[in-house]
Order: sequence, then structure tokens, then C-alpha cells
Amino acid sequence: MKNNKTIIFSIVVLVAVIIGGLFVFVYKKEISDAQKNASNHDGDVYIHEKHVDTANWKTYTNEKYGFAVKYPPHWEKREEIEDDHSLHLWFSEIGHWYSVEGGRENAIIVSINFKNNPSLVHAKELLQKRSKHYDMHIEEHTKNDMKMYFYTGFGEGLIIPDIPQHHYEFSIASPVMTTDEITREVRPVLHGMMQSVYFF
Repeated sequence: MKNNKTIIFSIVVLVAVIIGGLFVFVYKKEISDAQKNASNHDGDVYIHEKHVDTANWKTYTNEKYGFAVKYPPHWEKREEIEDDHSLHLWFSEIGHWYSVEGGRENAIIVSINFKNNPSLVHAKELLQKRSKHYDMHIEEHTKNDMKMYFYTGFGEGLIIPDIPQHHYEFSIASPVMTTDEITREVRPVLHGMMQSVYFF
């Protein structure tokens, strides 16, 4: 009788260990799959040029405001300034600055501007004002239910006025593309960052 209880107890323990092991295996696989999906995310926004391979790029993730964007491994996020109305992030190649109008500039700015900002100018209106003074090309697109404006001529960038479930306007732009050399260097990175943006 005692041997039977020992055998039953051993079988119960063995079954529990097997079930526990399977649970851990499945749980770890789900986490791994989620991480792969995040790192291989195609992005939510329109990309004007041909596809840029961002598979080996680093990812900046902002949990507070629910967005992520990739940037090349030889680039860095240099500055981050947040106030009551906006968040601005500056990205550039590590150790490299761009000389524009006598000053040192970062290459790409990612910004969110909160809708509670009384001085916020709507994207379409802002671009129309700029196009009166600069030779600009503006394209309007919709993807994933998001209207967006791609522009060139006064720098180059993308503005998304309304992101579902977020109360801010999102933009990613480069103001430094003032020469052919800088444009050739920065544009592929800008477009890779544009295509990798996603919101959660």
C-alpha cells in the first residue's frame, strides 16, 4: 500500500514537472516571438522612397507616449527635451555634426506636439504657410487610418496630425539637407526612420 502511494505521488510530481516545463517553454516562446515582432516591425507610416533595410538598426521606444522608431547602429539619440507641450528627440551619426548656417546641427528631429498646446499650428496649415516662402513639394497620404504629409523643399520630413488613441501630432524631419552631399548621407536614414515608426 505504501509503495502504491509512493508510485502515485511520483507520477503526480512527474506530470506536474512536465506540465510546468511545457508552460515555461510556451511562455518563453511567446515572449521571444513578441520581441521579434517588435524588432522586425514594418512601421505604421508611409515611406516615400524605396524600402530601407532597418533589420539591424537600434530601436528607441517611448512607453510613456506609445511610439517607437529605429535608427542606425552607428547613430545615437543625442538630446531629449520634454515640456508641457512637446517632446523633441535629436538623432545624429555618432561623433558627427552638420555645419548649417555657421552652426552645428543634429541630423534628424523626432517630435511630438501635444494638442493642448494653444500655439500648435495644424500640419496642413503649417506646410501651406511654409510653401508660400519656400519651393516645397507636399504629398498627402493615408495609411492605417492616419493622414500624413510628406514634404521636401524646406528640409524634408513627415507630419502625422492625428495618431489613433494619442492626443498629439507626430513629426520626423531633417532640417540639414542643404547640400547634395548631406542629402545623400542623411536621406536614407531619414526614410528608414520614417518607415520604421510605429505606435502602440
